[in-house]
Amino acid sequence: MSGTIASEPLVNLIIPNTNIEIPGFLIDARTREGASGSPVIYYDKQGILPNNNGFSICSNAIRIPLGIYSGRISNNSDLGILWKWNVLKKIINTI
Repeated sequence: MSGTIASEPLVNLIIPNTNIEIPGFLIDARTREGASGSPVIYYDKQGILPNNNGFSICSNAIRIPLGIYSGRISNNSDLGILWKWNVLKKIINTI
């Protein structure tokens, strides 16, 4: 499955109509029921890595864990919430 980043990944996601801020961002992907908990990985076979200054080019394919998919924002949407990997690492390291 593939998808695109649909919100700014460096900024936490604020749930609409609430004051709830979560350490995640939105992705746009055609997911199926049961995909929650799946790892999401940035992959580019040409070695192109987006960064704050544009992009970097590496000599090999790039695979970077982004986070864990937690489900769509509604049953009628392809937008889903992704919990950031760095937050998940903190949780795992405290166990």
